[in-house]
Amino acid sequence: MGDFFLKYVKILFMKKFFNEMFSRNEINTGRQIEVDIAKAICIIGMVLVHAFEQLPFVEGSGGAGEFILMRVGNTIFGATLFMFCMGVGMAYTKKNNPNLIMLRGLTIFIIGLLLNFFRIVLGMLITNAVHPGFYSTNIIIIELLQNDILYFAGLAMMLFGLLKKLKIPGWGILLISVAMSILGTIFKGYDLHNVYGNLIVGWFIGTNYPGIQFDTTSFFPLLNWFILVAAGYCFAWILKRVEKKGRFYMIFSSISAVLIGLYIGLCIGPKVGFFQDDFRCTYHIATYDALISLCGAVFAFGLYYGLSRILLKIVLKGATTLSKYINTVYCIQWVVYGNLTTIYSVCAPDLTFEAWKIALYGLGVLVFSILIAWIYKGLIMKSFKKRKEVTV
Repeated sequence: MGDFFLKYVKILFMKKFFNEMFSRNEINTGRQIEVDIAKAICIIGMVLVHAFEQLPFVEGSGGAGEFILMRVGNTIFGATLFMFCMGVGMAYTKKNNPNLIMLRGLTIFIIGLLLNFFRIVLGMLITNAVHPGFYSTNIIIIELLQNDILYFAGLAMMLFGLLKKLKIPGWGILLISVAMSILGTIFKGYDLHNVYGNLIVGWFIGTNYPGIQFDTTSFFPLLNWFILVAAGYCFAWILKRVEKKGRFYMIFSSISAVLIGLYIGLCIGPKVGFFQDDFRCTYHIATYDALISLCGAVFAFGLYYGLSRILLKIVLKGATTLSKYINTVYCIQWVVYGNLTTIYSVCAPDLTFEAWKIALYGLGVLVFSILIAWIYKGLIMKSFKKRKEVTV
């Protein structure tokens, strides 16, 4: 009888505990500062990571800092968190009509195509005009059609809009994304021995193509990465109903931190999961690595929410502003890195830098990209909108 009573009290306590934490109605419907901070830090980290990926440097010269940036920050708290935030944003946007979502996805896909052209293909064509045959036709086609994150984001939004149009609920979209992730994990790594086949199939499943950087043209295949967007969307459904965010993050971010610690402890020694020598372990993300990345997102949100309680308002405003510029900064930094890559490969193919110089390069590109984004979005576009409003 005593055991039954104790069990009953525990159930009532937990029910009361969760009832106090969550609301039946949506109460967090505005901008969520922890998401803005996450996006801002993601874009800063991404620009630094791309410096190490694109510019010639002596691998390992950065020591522990290089390892943490490229193998922990770039994976558990990097691109995966970026895509999780995208899913959260799709739940919070007011433009949630399925047709608008699909149109937005198509627009982003086309922007990805244009970005690939201007960041490196144009430079290759100019180089070939001066030095005929310097770049092969296959390499130019690969650089144009390999699926970077904007290709994936476009395809993910089109798929998401289609599923919404079919009136599939959030939990149904999540289940579909899990099935996609499992299929992507099983079928990743094929080489179709055809550049066009690897490129087009690589938009959906991770394909291999030996002989080029990272031995793949498929960096963010839809089947492998869509789970992060779907999970972010479902997480936002919960977040909107959280009454006590401090308590919520204290519990769930702590649990996530323990799971991340166990994952790193178990995987870093034998070099499995995200810690394999081959970077395709990140690009062709497996289901189990995606799941730990979801823990990384929850932990990061909790950490950033805690920081938001003590950071100066000017810092928080800067994070919110930078999060609004994220796509613009992304495109600008890639145009810079892509053309630098072409210049170095043509003019100084044997040149390499130590890690600290690459980090300085990255910081310079970051400042330049944010400045240009601010001029474009914060001055030019804002002025254009004001003139349009006055005209109307």
